[in-house]
Amino acid sequence: MIKQYDRVELVSGQEASIVEVLAPGKLYVADIDKDQDTYTDFLEDSEIMCVKPKSRR
Repeated sequence: MIKQYDRVELVSGQEASIVEVLAPGKLYVADIDKDQDTYTDFLEDSEIMCVKPKSRR
């Protein structure tokens, strides 16, 4: 289950941070890293390949 603030890898190869879960398992708002910038957009579950492991400090 993808949660708010999870870091995800997209099918497109980009990475994104989940900002808000609109419909669990279906629709999210995410900050997507693209072209050395960050864009906020909607993501569907099918666009997400995997959740990135949390880094340990």
